[in-house]
Amino acid sequence: MPEGGINEILFEKFIDTDFVSVKNHKLKYKRKSGYVEVTIGLLGKKNNMHSFNPEHYYS
Repeated sequence: MPEGGINEILFEKFIDTDFVSVKNHKLKYKRKSGYVEVTIGLLGKKNNMHSFNPEHYYS
């Protein structure tokens, strides 16, 4: 959370995403909505941002 006050806050509707996973070197994909969620981290300052690789997990 930010150390100072919050000037803006954004609420987004939950979007049901497609199921994508890799197990035993095989891709599993189940279409639900046509959307796939990818989470990345950003580091840097304005006009000089760098992204980390997408987050992944195994189930």
